[in-house]
Amino acid sequence: MHNNTDYTKDNLIKQCKDGQKLKQLIKQAREVKELIYQTEEVKDGNQIVSKIILDYIKNQENDDLKAKLINVCQEQE
Repeated sequence: MHNNTDYTKDNLIKQCKDGQKLKQLIKQAREVKELIYQTEEVKDGNQIVSKIILDYIKNQENDDLKAKLINVCQEQE
């Protein structure tokens, strides 16, 4: 078992005696990197959705307030 923590591509190639295993490890690393990227995209998407929902709620509150003001003004006439 290796205790070397230098995971650079060149060092892995030097340490790896099985080329096929190395290819598998590189493929797995790329897949993990893609999953991380996708997770970040989802996170950004969730933030956008949250902002849309908050904006909608604010607009509803503003519309409700406007309606109340109109009613009050009409009652005073």
